Amino acid sequence: MPKILVIGGAGDIGQGVVRDLFENSQNTIIIADYNAEKAKRVASNYSSSRVTSEFVDVNDLGQTIDLLGGCDVVVNCSGPFYKLAHKVLNAAIRVGVDYLDVCDDPDATERLLSMDRMAREAGITAVVGMGWTPGLSNILAKRIVEEHPDVSGLDIHWVGSTADAEGAAVVKHVLHVIQSPCWAYHGGEWVEVAPLTGHREVVFPEPIGKQRAYYVGHPEPLTLPRFLKGVRDVDLRGVLLPPEVNSLGELFAKLGFIDTPEKIDVLAEVLRASLPLLSKLGEKGAIPLSGVRVDGYVGEGVGKRVVASLACVDSMQRITGIPASVGTLTLLGSGVHEGGVLPPEGAFRDTKRFLDELAMRDVQIEVMAG
Repeated sequence: MPKILVIGGAGDIGQGVVRDLFENSQNTIIIADYNAEKAKRVASNYSSSRVTSEFVDVNDLGQTIDLLGGCDVVVNCSGPFYKLAHKVLNAAIRVGVDYLDVCDDPDATERLLSMDRMAREAGITAVVGMGWTPGLSNILAKRIVEEHPDVSGLDIHWVGSTADAEGAAVVKHVLHVIQSPCWAYHGGEWVEVAPLTGHREVVFPEPIGKQRAYYVGHPEPLTLPRFLKGVRDVDLRGVLLPPEVNSLGELFAKLGFIDTPEKIDVLAEVLRASLPLLSKLGEKGAIPLSGVRVDGYVGEGVGKRVVASLACVDSMQRITGIPASVGTLTLLGSGVHEGGVLPPEGAFRDTKRFLDELAMRDVQIEVMAG
């Protein structure tokens, strides 16, 4: 049976990937993590010879290459991706092993896409950003365009809860993207927009409901126009819960607390320990659920009309880990456009089958319009 290496497999998202791979395949799974003791504990929970654990330090290229030997695919859940993703892909290219990750940093995504030629020459397929957002968001966007070929624009919105996250990597990601260049695609051109501006009221499925979302740096506006014909506008907005956390992030940026990777590392450790407290800010606090909504529209300005809207709400572990697992099994089953580095909308051939696989795992896609 195929052997799957899950790097960062002892983390919250990695555990979601491992669980779904175990429950929906007979593959051998190696949980690789810098925290070797935690990886061993997670593997022991399965009481199965199909699940083992290993220590990995992705900063050690030689050790990572050795670990990849004999594997059929590597799933990279080890963040922050703006620091680490290219190192794992480089190792996969050197060994000749297919690759999939849940990278959600736009600068890291561009760096990974720039390795396309190397991946092609090595004969591997690398799918980048196959988690929640990007990932599920890209699949929903592609599905909308397939069903409505006249769609000219896409609005993507995500909501993430501080009560639905753990670990420093997700905190580092948020701090990184609110102080990094933020891109949108307007009228067939990429334009830079200021993070935490351009607010919009967005209705997510219950129990999340209406939230105010803001521009934030994510990969979707950079990749979707390259692969979805006819799309001339892509915007992405996100919001953290409770809403007071967004104001806190804006304050950190204004005070210069997150303008270097070193400062982000320090602050992220403090905030990680404070997540239970942050989740209780405001009148209502935060519920332990996250979500995504994708709207496809025609026209522009006052003539803009939404023709389809798809959304999903679930725990962050499930809404990220399960799409990554489905993507991995699809990659192993040759359900992708093979060769090179591809985002989800460029990699996966059959979006209906992909969404059907999610539905079988009780990841529910709600039709909000259309």
